Amino acid sequence: PDPAVSLGIGLIAYDLGNYAESQKRLGQLLTDRKLGTPTIETTENGETRVVENDQYWEATLKLLRSNVALAGDGQSEAKTQSKNYLKQLYVRWGDQVGGKKWGPEFQKLRQELIPNFDPNADPDATTAPSTAPAAPDSPAEPVEATPPPQ
Repeated sequence: PDPAVSLGIGLIAYDLGNYAESQKRLGQLLTDRKLGTPTIETTENGETRVVENDQYWEATLKLLRSNVALAGDGQSEAKTQSKNYLKQLYVRWGDQVGGKKWGPEFQKLRQELIPNFDPNADPDATTAPSTAPAAPDSPAEPVEATPPPQ
């Protein structure tokens, strides 16, 4: 189906509390990159500038919230992956997560799911030292974060 139609259905399903349908629709759109990236280029009066992609941030927030709602109070793979993905977003985007429009909602979700997470902390100081050296063929560059599976 058309991405705009799937987005509309996914957002309406979320608003109605149908988190399974929301998770399915929004997760697929984000996985297939049909909503673009967190920022997009726009041209106005011949000038190109980078702006926040509100559709991407809204869909990401509501996918994560759907995962949490479906998990309930218990732990699930989707909930754990949602926490990890939220951490990745904060490490990569810092206080820009969610943009101006959705940032406050991401902050609320962060306080609920990962209240003690500090994206600016030295990762070596917060994790136990490895007992084995890193594999020599491990990638040197960070891998692009992908949304948690639905």
